[in-house]
Amino acid sequence: MKPLTKSRFKTALECPNKLFFTSKKEYANNQNGDSFLVALANGGFQVEALARLHYPNGIFIDTESYEYDKAVQLTHEAANSSDIDHPIPI
Repeated sequence: MKPLTKSRFKTALECPNKLFFTSKKEYANNQNGDSFLVALANGGFQVEALARLHYPNGIFIDTESYEYDKAVQLTHEAANSSDIDHPIPI
């Protein structure tokens, strides 16, 4: 079962059937030439760059795409680490 990401949650709010079909490879969208979608995908890198500017002492959690469980585990380990100063209570 695919994890419920923010994007998939928003899809489910639009239409529950869309959520079901987004996890089926046979219904995948094969249109790769949309320049808007390419720009939107690159926006993730822009968000990362902005976050790094606002939090220069932050810890970068690096995982492969869709390794959500590993990212959560690494985030918990970093948040519970005693060798960093937490600007806000965790």
